[in-house]
Amino acid sequence: MLAATAVSAFRRSDTVQRPSGRGRPGAAVGRPRRAAFRDSGVPVPEANPARAAVPDDTQAADASRPRQPADRPRLTCAIVGTPPAGTPATTVVVVTWQGAHLLPACLESLRHQTEPHAVLVVDNGSTDGTQQLLAERFPEVTVLQTGANLGFAGGAQAGLDAATTPYVALLNNDAVADPGWLAALVRSLDAHPEAAAVTSRMLLQDTDPPLLNNTGVVLLDTDYGADRDLRADAATRLEPDSVFGFSGGAALLRLEAVRAVGGFPRRFFLYYEDTDLSWRLRLAGWEIRYEPRAVVHHAHSATVDQTSDRFAFFNERNRLLMLTRCAPAGRVLRALLRFLLTTASLTVSRWRGKPVPDQPVFDPALRARVLASYARALPWALRTRRTIRRSAVASS
Repeated sequence: MLAATAVSAFRRSDTVQRPSGRGRPGAAVGRPRRAAFRDSGVPVPEANPARAAVPDDTQAADASRPRQPADRPRLTCAIVGTPPAGTPATTVVVVTWQGAHLLPACLESLRHQTEPHAVLVVDNGSTDGTQQLLAERFPEVTVLQTGANLGFAGGAQAGLDAATTPYVALLNNDAVADPGWLAALVRSLDAHPEAAAVTSRMLLQDTDPPLLNNTGVVLLDTDYGADRDLRADAATRLEPDSVFGFSGGAALLRLEAVRAVGGFPRRFFLYYEDTDLSWRLRLAGWEIRYEPRAVVHHAHSATVDQTSDRFAFFNERNRLLMLTRCAPAGRVLRALLRFLLTTASLTVSRWRGKPVPDQPVFDPALRARVLASYARALPWALRTRRTIRRSAVASS
């Protein structure tokens, strides 16, 4: 189930074995793959919960040096209740930061799941009474205190590090799962040993008529990731199928496969970490499935303002880092050139007094900060790219 001590290191092997059923080791599939790599990024701390501005270089990860043991967050796992009877095959990880007002509905929905599971709440240093809430109202959950805001990427990876079940589900703290949500995901992953992840059917909360949030993630020709079927009618896409990527808001992961490709990139902090991981899983030969019977109701962007500078910064920077790590070289160069030319054009327009759209993503100063942060992270991105591309060749 869950490791009750400090987070352990990734388990590594030269051959990935795809489990038959819920993590029962099966025969190795395909050629032996190269040893898994480990993301060396340093988590991004955020000490001031009220701060909305884009973090400066002291808050962003330092890409110029390798990660040392002292750089790892000090993680403790405090058992605040009795773990579920037996040995569940799934751990549900809920990452939270200042989300005490959101957690009750989320965790209450997990109490009503028909599939046995353990719950791990990763608390990214909340100061809003989250610890007291969990201890008093949800004593059955396990709590992992990171001591700092590691973002979704760092928090989710801390959860993966702590889990010992063969399956790990992710559920946003601003989401509510239908009672059969987890059972539907488990059945799908059991039935598809070729899949490393199954994504859910996410509905937007409080829309009339009901609308979809996503049925997974797609990669557009513009090199942006996007929610598949965003704001489509809820009657859309009622059959299971394959999809480019899973949504980190509600998905089930095969832990062995995810660890073998390096897990979530902590350096991303938030945004594109699920698309980056999905791409690496696909390059390693795994599929990603969509299960329409796994239904979740999501308060989209309840935890982050998508019109903020913060959203624009991480969205643009992490998109460029993901492409650098995973995409063919020509595609990377085209995306970088497009970003540079757009930034130059916006700068000239602003200098000449011409109108520029008011959204943060069109702010030349913000785009310059994106490029500076990307440049500092480039050595790390290129190092991990070499390992990712070698693994893709070995598995083809």
